[in-house]
Amino acid sequence: DQVVQMTIDYNKSRGYIDGFTIQAYSGVEIKEANAADDKLRSLGYRPRTTFDSPIYRTKIGAYYTRLEANKDFNDIKAMFPLAVLVNTKIKIR
Repeated sequence: DQVVQMTIDYNKSRGYIDGFTIQAYSGVEIKEANAADDKLRSLGYRPRTTFDSPIYRTKIGAYYTRLEANKDFNDIKAMFPLAVLVNTKIKIR
């Protein structure tokens, strides 16, 4: 219990924890990024598309573990063959 509490306190002090997100699209075409965004929304996901010149990235999810992310990743990978699982920082609220 003490170790768990120390981990919780440490993560709170950093303001984030390490986790994963699924990147369904990455490329220079805004139309393709928007199409990926629309398709994911129609499937019930809440995607977010970002632009970091010159690359558009459409990602979904904020997963705490790789196992948790793999559940959705396998479904996404079937529709987006170039999808990848990406390490990310998840904000603690």
